[in-house]
Amino acid sequence: MDLIDISKRLIKFERRRVKNPMRSLVFSRLDFMVAYSTVLQMEKDSEDYDQYEHENEQKGLIIAGFAGVGKSSLAKTYVKNNKPTFVTNDDFTQKLFPTLYYQLPGQVTFKRIIAGQLRVLGYHPNMKHDEDTLTTQLLDALQKCKVKIIILDEIQHLTTKKNIDQMPLIQNSLKGLINACDQHFVFIGDETTPKIIKGCGQLGRRAPTVIELLPFTFPSDCDSEVYQMINPLLDLMPSDTGVSLSSKINRLDFCQRLYLASGGVIDAMRFYMHEALGYAMQKGRRTLDYSDFKHVYEMSPSDNSIINENPFGLTEAQFTKWLAKELGNAA
Repeated sequence: MDLIDISKRLIKFERRRVKNPMRSLVFSRLDFMVAYSTVLQMEKDSEDYDQYEHENEQKGLIIAGFAGVGKSSLAKTYVKNNKPTFVTNDDFTQKLFPTLYYQLPGQVTFKRIIAGQLRVLGYHPNMKHDEDTLTTQLLDALQKCKVKIIILDEIQHLTTKKNIDQMPLIQNSLKGLINACDQHFVFIGDETTPKIIKGCGQLGRRAPTVIELLPFTFPSDCDSEVYQMINPLLDLMPSDTGVSLSSKINRLDFCQRLYLASGGVIDAMRFYMHEALGYAMQKGRRTLDYSDFKHVYEMSPSDNSIINENPFGLTEAQFTKWLAKELGNAA
């Protein structure tokens, strides 16, 4: 198997979605925001429309959590499930975006945020224009594209050393943008995100709801969240990659060791599975055993690991003893 073939197989496996118990909660909340935004947009055509009331609607949601817990993956999956559509009127085709997803760059200004959203919608903003002009263009584009919710990811970039001076200006500008448009906003970022958004009182009042995504808990049995996520991936692994987990490995035991290595962070779990697969496939092997994962862990120990030893290098007796000592009844 050459490297191109290995890469193709790994990419196919990487794109497999895992069962995430928080997905239904996040998705249902986003669906509600889409419906709510639709009603607000319909009310603009009503004789009873009150601009002042509209500006004071609570139109924001914060999704926060440690790196790797799946925040961006959930958002991108939602966007993928709500793809743009096309409508043709008088020989003109308009692309409609129910959901606009934009990831803040490393160096942030409000002007760049506006321009970035315009690019997502297919426009080519002239950065020589001032902020007000670009904002007007964005508001027009949002209306034409029938956008319902706007997802701004990597909010924590506002607090980096090179952006901190701009943060108060961006916070106030975002508040003004929320007031001026009909869309609901979703702010995604690390555990500091609620403080960033709520640190600006008027902006915070427009985003009162916080959903915090946490690392998963220890998989003590086959009904655990980790097992329910990893087990289906192990079932799909042979068809995607041609490699299987060794039948000598107990799957619950594997999930427990994977948890200890990753601290319950799904991205870290996927990383170890991906790297071990690549290592075994380059060796021409069709089964994975703990030696593959032991090698990968030695090369890339996780910052989230909750054990000093290499969890994939422990013998069964050592592992059982460790569980009994450290986790007690929880194990």
